Amino acid sequence: MKKFLFSAAAICALGAFAAPQAQAQSLNYGVMQEMFGEPVTTSANGSPMRASDAPLDMTIISAEDIARYPARAIPDILRHYAGVSVRQNTSTEYSVGVRGYNSAMNERLLVLVNGRQVFEDYFGLVNWSAIPVELNEIRQIEIVRGPNTALFGFNATSGVVNIVTVNPLYDDIDLVEGDAGINSYTRGSGVYTWQNEDKFGLRISGASTKIDEDDNNVNSAITSLRDEVYVRRFNMDAALQLNDKTQMRFEASSGVVDENQKDVFDTVYGRDTDNKSVRANLNSDTDWGIVDFTMYRNAFESEYKGAAGTFNFENDVTVLQLSDTFKIGTSHTVRLASEFRTNTADMTIVGLGTASEETLNIGSLSGLWYWNISDKLSSSIALRYDHVETDFDPGTLGYQASPFNPEQYQNSYDEFGYNLGLVYKPTDIDTLRLTFAKGVDLPSTFELSTVIPGAASLYGDPTIEVSSIFDYQLGYERQLSSINGKFKLGAFYQYIEEMQSTRAISTTLSYYDNVGDSEVYGFEAGLEGLTDGGIRWGVNYSYSEIEDDLISTTGTNFERQHSDHMVKLNLGYSPTEEWAFDVFAAYESDFKQAVDITASTSETRSIDPDVIVDAKIAYSPSKFDGLTLSLNGQAVLGENEQSAAGEEVDSQIFLRAKYEF
Repeated sequence: MKKFLFSAAAICALGAFAAPQAQAQSLNYGVMQEMFGEPVTTSANGSPMRASDAPLDMTIISAEDIARYPARAIPDILRHYAGVSVRQNTSTEYSVGVRGYNSAMNERLLVLVNGRQVFEDYFGLVNWSAIPVELNEIRQIEIVRGPNTALFGFNATSGVVNIVTVNPLYDDIDLVEGDAGINSYTRGSGVYTWQNEDKFGLRISGASTKIDEDDNNVNSAITSLRDEVYVRRFNMDAALQLNDKTQMRFEASSGVVDENQKDVFDTVYGRDTDNKSVRANLNSDTDWGIVDFTMYRNAFESEYKGAAGTFNFENDVTVLQLSDTFKIGTSHTVRLASEFRTNTADMTIVGLGTASEETLNIGSLSGLWYWNISDKLSSSIALRYDHVETDFDPGTLGYQASPFNPEQYQNSYDEFGYNLGLVYKPTDIDTLRLTFAKGVDLPSTFELSTVIPGAASLYGDPTIEVSSIFDYQLGYERQLSSINGKFKLGAFYQYIEEMQSTRAISTTLSYYDNVGDSEVYGFEAGLEGLTDGGIRWGVNYSYSEIEDDLISTTGTNFERQHSDHMVKLNLGYSPTEEWAFDVFAAYESDFKQAVDITASTSETRSIDPDVIVDAKIAYSPSKFDGLTLSLNGQAVLGENEQSAAGEEVDSQIFLRAKYEF
């Protein structure tokens, strides 16, 4: 791996000598947004780009948009965007999917915070409660639809949610905020920034939440459900301007969550999680291009008590990333990058005397070429190669009972992925976007190495194959000055080879396997605007359909658990600078889901269509500068039956007070 890293660095350096022109990557998002008149992203090619020019189906949610929502968590916001399915399983735990395949412990969605992957590598899931970011410190949230593993890395197989926080060097945010609501809900949070003459910035944030949990489990064998849920988060973000062209940034965070969570078998159990991370980044605009080096470490410990026993998990992930972004002439932007990831984990089942230890090493090389062909036409080509080596020890008891032999637990993968994009602007107000992609879905450590012996044994399959996702998208956008808004239409087709899921071998044995192929196709249409009277509004509709070709013993039925139709509406009005009113509605059509009702039996339940309405009334009195009071409601028309296959999640009404100083 050392040879791999040095070789990758050499490739980046050699490429950079060809073009000594570059643009600063550690940009001031606020200044750039004002300059371009719309949100700006660096995700597409590593340099600043208007969202409308990106060769991706991307939606950027700005800080101003985030402030409008009656949200307690990021999924409360994502729920209201086209193509995004959000199912709230408990008071604090969510399943989020993009363009289908939404399920508990969904590993197909990649979530980043300032470039750091925040999903739990062992399961490949995202614990949204543990993400140590407060809504008030988010600069923007980028939703990228479709597989983009060549640009963002593996697990970006259905989409990406990229969370960009404010930079303490540029943005001074100081506030305290408190919530109080029904179900004994209380939350306190704060953000404080200290700056020193544009040379150093430090931001500290934290929050503590408590809420009474709903009784949303149907399996009587689960006795560990919590009546009260606690979430505690802390984040520190420091930035240092070393010179005019070089910036260093350091982040450290912690998220401790005691909650109820749904597993892949749609059983809710009590789970305690402790997530910690550190990240260091060095970015320099050199004569050879923008050189960016990032190193981060994620560590989590988790314990949950299910019907099969008490499980303890430990997972440590260390990632090194090196990239060089440079320009050739004025029309070509090139980015060369390398990544090394080491993933170590172990699982212990209390009382069963078994433990598994896993090590996963991944080395990656990637390249991107963005060509601004003319004022009307641009193209983007991204390629990525991943080499994976596994080293698993399922423990003595695991070897004795496992259907696989010890040699099969030592495996390797070599995979290529690509993203191709073409953007054509026939006029100043029209944009056509065509993309092709091959995404790579590497199996999670859980799918490779699980060892759960017993009356109904479950094993990971160390020989499971990588799943390939082929995606084709066509999109059109038009700016509409008559309504101060825009119209957006997109169609897509996606074919997935070698889907990964559980497979029943017998009544007493199941293991993860490649269970067949699947496809999803559909379209999304949206219209938004702003009246002369200050009324902001938007509506979008999403249709998609999944067709499976899976073996009959597959544990997951993707067709059955999919909602074909989604409709999202929003309406807002600010009659004065003091008052703001916003209403959001989200509809998902019916689906079916298998639910464990005992330790060994399950049943299929139909989840009826549901309309979830969220609303917010905000008041910022002019006599008290910096103070905002708001009344917030989530699922105000009644319980959120759409979200969970068990009992519904209660409506939530809460008061919020925020003071900025």
